[in-house]
Amino acid sequence: NDVIRLIQDRRKDTGCEYTDRIDIGLVTESADVRRAIEQFRDHITQETLATKLQFEPLPSTEASEAKLGDATLKVYVRVVK
Repeated sequence: NDVIRLIQDRRKDTGCEYTDRIDIGLVTESADVRRAIEQFRDHITQETLATKLQFEPLPSTEASEAKLGDATLKVYVRVVK
């Protein structure tokens, strides 16, 4: 899944340990991308060790931006302390 790969890449970029639990913020203008994320939400959170997945930016966290087809997706990742 492309979204999982993008989240895992962002985990690496931010120096997350393999076992770190994270919060995820995913921001997109695409209704199709958002629907797909909602459909696979449980799978995405399990694969990425996410405790929370929201469709808005995470405060005090920088995003990486990626293209999914014609859509843009901003990925925010924060380690849960």
